[in-house]
Amino acid sequence: MFKEKYKFFLISGDSGDLNDSNSVYKLVFSDEFNGSALDSSKWTFTDYMVGDSYLTTMTSSDVAAIVKDPDEEGDRILRLTAKKVGTDKYQTTKSITTGERMTFKYGYLEMRARVPFGAGVWPSLWLKSNTAAGGEELAAKLGYNSSARYHAEVDVFEVFGNNLAVPNLHKWWKTDEQKTAYGDVRVQSGTDKTYDISDGGWHTYGMLWTANEISMFVDGVCYKTYDINKNFGTAKEGMEGFHEPLCIIINNHLLTPGGPVTSSTNGIPDDFTSATYDIDYIRLYQKPDSSEIYFAK
Repeated sequence: MFKEKYKFFLISGDSGDLNDSNSVYKLVFSDEFNGSALDSSKWTFTDYMVGDSYLTTMTSSDVAAIVKDPDEEGDRILRLTAKKVGTDKYQTTKSITTGERMTFKYGYLEMRARVPFGAGVWPSLWLKSNTAAGGEELAAKLGYNSSARYHAEVDVFEVFGNNLAVPNLHKWWKTDEQKTAYGDVRVQSGTDKTYDISDGGWHTYGMLWTANEISMFVDGVCYKTYDINKNFGTAKEGMEGFHEPLCIIINNHLLTPGGPVTSSTNGIPDDFTSATYDIDYIRLYQKPDSSEIYFAK
């Protein structure tokens, strides 16, 4: 059912339009990663996901670099590498984000990537309310202010130390006072709908965000849809945060011992050496009459 309903959202080639029978989505933001280095006019490094005593997050070219694609002559890709550098010591890239450059509301986001999987790895593509350096001041600079009581998070996918792409929605309290009064993070889980990426190949990951739904795709197949007008968490929270601008974030993190994720897959195996996350492109399409996009001045 989902495949038939959303099949027109699979994009191929270099087309700038995304068509259905009623409207046209236009390409409004993209990066093909064909330069010599990460484009600083589109991306910055930020510690949205921090390191710890085991893991150091970095910005150097040995963990985040534009390289030649070994599979396609002449093409270039963004390569993120998480690696072991000593006994119980690891390095990876900081979060790569549009948070200080661009945020958007509604549209179709697509990324073609070869995503690592297996014990200890935690790669992701996600979106979040803008909480980069400057907080609300930065949101104002980008042209909007948040009315939500919480920070919204949309995980297009995360891989939690296995071979499954998992989507999630989160609400994170803005202050410690809120957390004390109302409890910890609220989650609408997607673990009931996952996607097997154990073939280790290239896949196209997509997210369609409208005023009513957020839907996740792999290779044009919709495998999870959230109703973003149906509240989860406490009644006081509402769903405002999922109708406000979000920024794009990419991580190639690791499940370090004692890290924020506690599960049977937590921890990095002794024989781990590295995990490589390759990204061919990221593209954002929007309907001009029903979407918003904000660029820093």
